Amino acid sequence: MDFQLKKEHQMLRKAVRDYAKKELAPSASERDAEERFDREIQFDKLAELELPGIIFPEAYGGAQADYQSYVIAIEELSRVCASSGVVLSAHVSLGSNPIYLFGTEEQKQKFLTPMAEGTKLGCLGLTEPEAGSDAGGTHASAVLDGGRIGIAAQALGIAQGAYEQALSYAQKRQQFGQPIGKFQAVQFKLADMATQIDAARFMVYRAAWCVDNKKPYTKEAAMAKCFASDVAMWVTTEAVQVLGGYGYVKDYPLERMMRDAKITQIYEGTNEIQRVVIGANIMK
Repeated sequence: MDFQLKKEHQMLRKAVRDYAKKELAPSASERDAEERFDREIQFDKLAELELPGIIFPEAYGGAQADYQSYVIAIEELSRVCASSGVVLSAHVSLGSNPIYLFGTEEQKQKFLTPMAEGTKLGCLGLTEPEAGSDAGGTHASAVLDGGRIGIAAQALGIAQGAYEQALSYAQKRQQFGQPIGKFQAVQFKLADMATQIDAARFMVYRAAWCVDNKKPYTKEAAMAKCFASDVAMWVTTEAVQVLGGYGYVKDYPLERMMRDAKITQIYEGTNEIQRVVIGANIMK
């Protein structure tokens, strides 16, 4: 197994990270406080990076990249702005992908192409005509499995961003003549954060690998979503603890990250449901 990201994945990570830092980070707290969605920077400009159609064929206006690329993009957006990460996740996995997987050619041309090109913002995508049938249930399960990987990537990005905030603070904050990161109690917190995030990243990337290699991924998606979101909640809590009182005020992004982490344990199926899915699969 090769743990080194391919060159195209590294280039994508840098491009999305640079965009997120320049365009999303400066106004993330303001948008959160105002409960405002800025379509221009949170969606329209993503089309310049070909993100709205990242996994879809060029024939439908997509970038024809793999699921690994999709996961990396969500992770990097969510490092600074979790709401932007979930916009991309929902647009691709819940809005566009059902049309691509189960839609007619006419529906793909009419709906998928503008959604992939970023000229149309998807919400719930295809209304499955067989939603009440066994086929409809199977289709819904497939959509949810892919969506769970997207939320896992969002949780991973939140955790990574929170860890970086805590690490930076620990390197700069002085107590008793030295950075607080020199104290073992703080070092242990940072070490555990880094370890848990790495473990979550392997699970999220493995789930994406399963999709790209046409392997079953229901269990892997549920595991990734459950574990990564639990890690995000734990890491943000510990990161707030490292900053002390500063971590709890809105002058710093950690209190927002902690709130964002909590929802990843709930939507796309609560983590209790993920454990049901995992349990059913390991008992087969």
